[in-house]
Amino acid sequence: MENILEIKNLHTYFYTEDLIIKAVEGLSLSVKKGEVLGLVGESACGKTVTAHSVMRLIQPPGKIVKGQILFEGEDLLKLSQDNMRRLRGKTISIIFQEPWAALNPLYTIGFQIVETIKIHKNDITKRKLRHLALELLRKVGISQPEIMALSCSPKLLIADEPTSSLDVTIQAQIMDLFAQLIQEAKFTLILITHNLALCSQIANRVAIMYAGKIVELATIEEIFACPLHPYTQALFSSISQKESKEKKLKAIEGTVPDASSKPKGCHFHPRCPLKKEICINSYPEFIEIKPQHWVSCFMVRPS
Repeated sequence: MENILEIKNLHTYFYTEDLIIKAVEGLSLSVKKGEVLGLVGESACGKTVTAHSVMRLIQPPGKIVKGQILFEGEDLLKLSQDNMRRLRGKTISIIFQEPWAALNPLYTIGFQIVETIKIHKNDITKRKLRHLALELLRKVGISQPEIMALSCSPKLLIADEPTSSLDVTIQAQIMDLFAQLIQEAKFTLILITHNLALCSQIANRVAIMYAGKIVELATIEEIFACPLHPYTQALFSSISQKESKEKKLKAIEGTVPDASSKPKGCHFHPRCPLKKEICINSYPEFIEIKPQHWVSCFMVRPS
């Protein structure tokens, strides 16, 4: 499949009087047309900043320092604000981390959906607008605010932790809804989450993110069968497994490094049980260990 999105060597920093916060640093990632890509990592790994960078929503003191964000071959970072505004919401859309905050309680949901559609489809009739809004509401069970992000039938949807505040039953329903809508609307989805189990329900591929970089990328089947990066392995050890109810969950020791003072070498080495001297002094290349399985780790070599 061809790539609908290619992020190349992206650097997004935030500047304070005393510090440079390197939230995303040298990130490269491609998303295939029609796939569901899970972007997984702990809080403060840079997932949301990556999403906002793609949407060109980084505000001062933040800045996209360098890199390319190619959508259908066109670099979004070179578009004017007006052209990006026309693209945003219509062709590329986002469900923010707190989607309920996207709705204004002073207006009806229907009114806000209609207004969103009108911005990008000003030639549509009022009757058609109403019909479309009602149809969208019916599909998502009326009350889900995520619908605004889908109202203009985007080619690419970024969902940033869309189920983080929901119980497991509702999470499963939302994943089923996404799967249904993807089949009907044929859009591409980037699912941002810290939950690997959630990815298993819907994703085709998974990118593991740590301290502003992608450290492992593979198909969903491969990542579950054979996680290779020590951080990915630690993530799996920290989630429950149905077949091992008596086994205690393992917390990942330490924390994600402060983006203003990342350690030299591999950023994961202070927490890594496998670290060697080379890990402390150098950052490992992101290499293809086997077909469609990429890893950034000195301790993992091609088989």
